[in-house]
Amino acid sequence: MTVLIFKIVLGFFPEDNYLFRDDGIITLSHAKNWIDFGFIGVNLSGEIVEGFSSPLQFLIYSFVYKIGGLHYSIFFTFQWWLTSFLFGFVLYLLFQEIFESSKLENLAFSAGAIALLSVSFTFLAWHASGMENSWMHVLYLTYIFVLFKILIGNPIHPVFASLFLFAGMLVRIESVFHLFFVSATFLYLSYKNRISWKQTIPIWVAGVLWSLFFLIRFLYFGRLFPNTSTAQELSLSENMINLFRLSPSLGKNWEIFRFGFKQNLVLLIPVSFLLLFFKKIGTKEGIFVILAVALSVSGFMHPFIFGNFRLDPARPMTWLAVIGVVLFLIRIVAITEKRKIWILPILLLAGFLSYKNYKFKSYNLCCSSQIFEQRRSEVLQIVKSEQIQNASLAIADLGVLSFYKEFNILDLGYLGNQYLAKNKKNADKVFSYIRLNRPDVLEIHFPWSCEYSKLLNHPDFVKNYKLIFTTSEKAVLSSCLDGSKIVTGTFLYQGMAKDSPSIDRKIYSAFLKDPSLHALTSQIDLCNADQRNCFPLFRNLYRFVNRFKKNITDSEFVAASNSFTKPEFKVYAATIWDRKSPSDDLVQSIVKHSIEE
Repeated sequence: MTVLIFKIVLGFFPEDNYLFRDDGIITLSHAKNWIDFGFIGVNLSGEIVEGFSSPLQFLIYSFVYKIGGLHYSIFFTFQWWLTSFLFGFVLYLLFQEIFESSKLENLAFSAGAIALLSVSFTFLAWHASGMENSWMHVLYLTYIFVLFKILIGNPIHPVFASLFLFAGMLVRIESVFHLFFVSATFLYLSYKNRISWKQTIPIWVAGVLWSLFFLIRFLYFGRLFPNTSTAQELSLSENMINLFRLSPSLGKNWEIFRFGFKQNLVLLIPVSFLLLFFKKIGTKEGIFVILAVALSVSGFMHPFIFGNFRLDPARPMTWLAVIGVVLFLIRIVAITEKRKIWILPILLLAGFLSYKNYKFKSYNLCCSSQIFEQRRSEVLQIVKSEQIQNASLAIADLGVLSFYKEFNILDLGYLGNQYLAKNKKNADKVFSYIRLNRPDVLEIHFPWSCEYSKLLNHPDFVKNYKLIFTTSEKAVLSSCLDGSKIVTGTFLYQGMAKDSPSIDRKIYSAFLKDPSLHALTSQIDLCNADQRNCFPLFRNLYRFVNRFKKNITDSEFVAASNSFTKPEFKVYAATIWDRKSPSDDLVQSIVKHSIEE
């Protein structure tokens, strides 16, 4: 039923507006990297990086890919069908507990809730996008349902309850924030109603599991927050201080809140509170309302604590639509207990008014994978023509381009590169780092072309890169805000052209033919003799690091790298070998020795 209603309504909108969003593929790319190469990241050569925010989706796809190797399009389709079915099933079980009605009536209530949710294009589209929103919808509802069942004295099996609660905590990195208030409220109600502590065990088990997961994650990545928070310049402490002080800077957060509020049926939450005056609330309904309000508080706070969301400011509040619709329907059913014929007209009126209230009735969610499949085809055409294996590609779009593991991505969009993420405001450091890595292919389009204007308008870039494909996307400005020229297109580093006599190409050919300890030590000797060989050596060591790892032990590599005459070169080689991100000091120390052809 859920699948049918969602599918019918989605049929009124072009699939290209919502299906297979590229940011969802980023999470899958990390999982694929883990299964194929044994470490979490987006590139076959490294670095280890957490450029995603949904641990649950990462773990699910890791399992699915290990078993069946599904393409992202098949996985996203399967995910939509599964989560839509589960969502409708949990709704049915919830109404069954609250109303104690017949199966047919509960099905009708579930259908009414699903139909009302379908009025929101934002909810419906993000649910079908491939992003983690669909898991958020079903698991946040499941979370509150499990707690509700315990409080009314009808708990589900503690093992399943613990796993459901734990899964809810993993939907997103910040999910524990969303679920903290409702968990604390549940524990208070349990204590007040003298519920046995044994009945609350699932929430404690879920909390312990989450703590262990977070500890393992911290030990692996070496940081509390994912690289996505650095890339998006998220500062929880600054946002908390601004909120505490009621800083004028909260104005932008308020606009984010207003947009998400209007697009997601969230207005039904306060409307449901007003409807409490029409009829006395029952015990079961009262318990659910308290839990729902506690869960909603964190959703209302999200724009002020975490700020804007990538892609769409309304995206983080889609799960609040579920809370709003469920609360509204429960109240309507209670009020019309003796005149249920009024339920349908009221739902139709609510849907109509909600639709009229939307700022955008529909819109194109950023960003369709089809755009990047086309860019992938262009890059493949270039690297095949120039006979470049494991090509390095600088591009601001990470999902599709990193999913197939055909390239090593230098992520100009920051999510997949820790150095660029933390230095995005320092144009000199960014320039030095990209010059050090000298990507084989660089694709740039507006507005990213202005983000990297210093690099793209520098004589070094003009000298070394050749335009291969122009972009079909038109810039909305005639020049960047700093007055520099807008440079767009797909470029080839001429030093890696098929017939180039460059040192880059010579070392590439040597390593391609013989990725052995002898070949590596020979190139290190050439680097020590002439520093013009050093940067090309590092670039091709990174390119073929997986092949070297098959032929060279860690101890052999350490012994070989000890022959570098410059200690910073030794450290940088070890950074590549260990798949780590270089420090600021290391990069700046290395570029001081820059001698290019």
